[in-house]
Amino acid sequence: MQLEIPERWRALKPVSWQGVVLVIGGTDTGKSTLTHYLAEQLRAAGRNIAHIDGDPGQNSLAAPASLACRISTATANDSIIQWFVGSTTPSGHMLPVIVGAQRLKEAARQSGADVILYDTSGFIDPVRGGMYLKQAKIDTLQPSLVIALQQERELELLLKPLRHHPGIRLVELTPVESVRSRNMTERRDCRTEKFAKAFREGGLLNVRWTSLAVWPRPYFDTGRLVAFCDSSGFTRGLGVVFNVEPEKREITVKTTLRSLEGIFALKTGSVRLDLNSFSEKHWE
Repeated sequence: MQLEIPERWRALKPVSWQGVVLVIGGTDTGKSTLTHYLAEQLRAAGRNIAHIDGDPGQNSLAAPASLACRISTATANDSIIQWFVGSTTPSGHMLPVIVGAQRLKEAARQSGADVILYDTSGFIDPVRGGMYLKQAKIDTLQPSLVIALQQERELELLLKPLRHHPGIRLVELTPVESVRSRNMTERRDCRTEKFAKAFREGGLLNVRWTSLAVWPRPYFDTGRLVAFCDSSGFTRGLGVVFNVEPEKREITVKTTLRSLEGIFALKTGSVRLDLNSFSEKHWE
């Protein structure tokens, strides 16, 4: 069913925006739907834009465990670049999220985007550091505009100081009632489908890990999610470990990559997948 666009969204008038626009809110508040709507409005107006999906659990532009940026400019075809977080939750992986956010922003600007829409994750729990993460994104990305979708007062710890910030415009909206909530099982099933899609067309590639820079450490076991990265740190392809031969320092990985040409580093994630269904087994 197509979402009816509320008047409060239409009143935003994004065509004249510049710089980074940060969209924040809890889970199931309509952040992604709003960001996609704004991106469509900007593309239709002929603007050079970047759309960053900063949710490693429910990413709309790439496989889970990554941040992704879609760049749309008048001088080139749309392209998507990715940064590997290694987990489907920002909790415990906040530094990769912050570094990835900044690197994707830099890449978007270098590609000619003059408006960067950043759709943040729904991770806002202050006890687990959600508010610190959002504040760190604001400090790092220096947005010109923050759009906050707040149901009750769950964002007040962040919004109260923002209302007094001289350099950031704040727009506060209530969530769209028609956005359907998804439970944990539905979210997990969605991730499984995306992982399966990412690896369905892949083949097996033998990798001697001593020929690459390995980060954070060469810890490989069956089902481990890994990322093949270029010298700039961006993801060129994901892989899942099918076999490990420690004595040879070699792993067999299912991946869509056909070779290691242009690959500088191998990043290991904290996600392990079932090799048949590609569902998550557990986090470490």
